[in-house]
Parts: sequence; C-alpha cells; structure tokens
Amino acid sequence: MIEIYDRNKQKIPIKAWVDDIKVIDSVSLKQAINLSNLPFAIKHIALMPDVHAGYGMPIGGVIALDGYVIPNAVGVDIGCGISFIKTDLLADEISYGKYKLLSENILSKIPMGFENRKISLPFKTLDKYKIDAYYPDKKLKEEVKKAYCQLGTLGGGNHFIELQKNSEGKLCIMVHSGSRHFGHTIASSFHHLASKQMGKNIDRELAHLDVDSFEGKAYIEWMNMALAFAKENRRVIIDEVLNTIMTKLENFQIEQRIDVHHNYAALEEIEGKKYWIHRKGAISAKKDEIGIIPSTMGGESFLVKGKGNPESFQSSSHGAGRTISRNAAKKQFKNEETISMMNKQKIILGIKKGSIISDEDPRAYKEINWVLEQEKDLIEIVDKVKTIVVLKG
Repeated sequence: MIEIYDRNKQKIPIKAWVDDIKVIDSVSLKQAINLSNLPFAIKHIALMPDVHAGYGMPIGGVIALDGYVIPNAVGVDIGCGISFIKTDLLADEISYGKYKLLSENILSKIPMGFENRKISLPFKTLDKYKIDAYYPDKKLKEEVKKAYCQLGTLGGGNHFIELQKNSEGKLCIMVHSGSRHFGHTIASSFHHLASKQMGKNIDRELAHLDVDSFEGKAYIEWMNMALAFAKENRRVIIDEVLNTIMTKLENFQIEQRIDVHHNYAALEEIEGKKYWIHRKGAISAKKDEIGIIPSTMGGESFLVKGKGNPESFQSSSHGAGRTISRNAAKKQFKNEETISMMNKQKIILGIKKGSIISDEDPRAYKEINWVLEQEKDLIEIVDKVKTIVVLKG
C-alpha cells in the first residue's frame, strides 16, 4: 500500500493498494484527489488495486462521508454484485455435450443485453419501501412499473453467468449482475437532483445530498430498494440456472450460497462514530466475512475471507479492473480473436447472435493474481474456481 498526500493539493491523504503510483491512471488519480478535498470526507480515500476511472469517483474506490451521500460514489448500477452457489455435483462427471446443452438452454431462458421479460415477475420487496413520498421525477414512478419485467435479466458489459469447477472439483454457478435499468434511472435521477443544488465551485460529478434532507433520505430509500432488487435479480437468474441443471442432470444439493454487492453505500462504524461508507467497485471485507472476486472472462475467480483492515474501511477489490476502456478494447481487439481465445482454453462461450464481446477481452484487464497480491493485508483466498461455461449478453 502506498500513500499519496500533497498538503498543497489535498485535505486528506489517498491510500492505494498498489506497489507503484504509476499503475494508477491519471484520470483515476485526479478523481481521487477531488474526493480528498470534499469537506465531509474523513480520514483518507482508499483505492483498491483494481482501480480505474469512473464517473466522479474511480471504480475500485472507497470513501467514508460524514452526513452526506454521493450518487456517483455508488455508481449507476446500484447493487451490482456477485451471487455464487456450490453444488455437490462433480464437475468432471458432466460431459462436454451436457455442458453445451445446458449453456444453450440457459441462454434461451434468461434475457440478456437490453432484453427484458415479456411477463412481469412478482417481487414483494418493492412494496415494503416507502417510495410513495419519494418521487423526485416521473421517470422513477414509471421505472417501478417496468422493474417487474427486468427481474431475472442479466444485462450486458461485464455481466455474466458461469458454470465453474472449484478446488474440490464441485460444480459451481456464478452470476454477475445488478439492478439493471431500474438502478440506472435511480442513480441518474438523484445525481441530476443533487447537481441542481450544487454551487459553481463544486465538481458536479461529485454532486451530493445531505442525509438528513428530504432528498438525501429519498436517495437512501431508493438506493436500498435497488440493492434489494439487484439481489433478487441475481437470485431469479440463479434459480433459472438451477432449474435447467435439474432437468438435465441427476438430483443435487446446494452446499454453499453467497451474495455480495460491490456498488453501494452503507452506514458503518469507524472509531465509535457512524459514517456513510461508499464502495464503488469494492466489496466489504470485514473480519472473517466471505466475499467473491471474479477474474476476467474465462479466468479463475476467487472466494476470499476478509481481514477487517480499517485502513481500507474493511474493503477489498471487486475484480481485476480495466486497463483500457470498452471503446478502446473494441478498436484494439477483434471479436473473433476473443472468441478464439475462449475456444483455445476449451471454455464453452454462449453469446446472443451478433453480440460483440471484444470489449470484455481479458487483455483489457489487469492480471488478477497481481491484484490479489497487492491486497494480502485485506483478504485471504479460501477457494478458487475455474470457468467451464461463460454466458454473456
């Protein structure tokens, strides 16, 4: 971990879990410096080893705020995260042909990319939130109605469904998805609302809301609803995958189930006082807490146990972290090359017809083992899983 602190430019230091400041891109570093000058940011800014540029706050960033929330410090995909299940099935006892059939069936059942479901799914959790009093604009009211058709949909980009084999040889399922357009609309609406309240000297990408104000309370309510939606979204996808496996294979038992968010804000205690910890592209890594750090497409992913390090606000990385943007990756890598890379690794790749996945080429990301090496004081590895099937929108 290195510390970055220029008293002439920063109010508080930046602590980055990297071995050299040069690995942090200039945009991320500038964003972190902007964060360090917020009057309500406390102690320091924490950057995980997978850090890369985002909107306002870098992805792979963690910040503790006293009395304020920043929509862009949570991100537009509120509640994005990973669900993981370990079964008692032995992965090697399932034939290549069976995996191929499973991938085709799952791909046909779960909407991906911009697709929604034609029939809405029940989601009682939405009903418990006090949103009637909290409609900043008409878009949100309409988005709630649409949300029921977004449940159980994967989305695109770096979201995925994988069938995997762990170190014991057990068949595992991993799903990476979030709150879909529902969460994006919430984030955009409240960022716009916060921006209108900002003065001229404030970085508008860091537009913020007082948690005791009507607008701040509204954002927290909607954010929590999006977190619940994202978790339910992953559960529905996992259940669809499990049902598909059940119809094609023998009976099995679930031995482990984990779900973690990596885009959210939560009220947590630091030295006896509670602050709003924003994790944007970072997971909670409290003492003995189990987390998930996925790798690049087709690579090994990891189950980790937190060490509760207060210096990172008890957080760790959420993945490998990009080295180049999606647009740059599409220009640099050919789609056929990315597909060929998966084929050479004997990984079954399931994608919708006409999908472009070169923006998710593993060469557009940092090396996952380097990332894990940088954060040994934050987490320890408890298991690793290897990809057998990867499905993307």
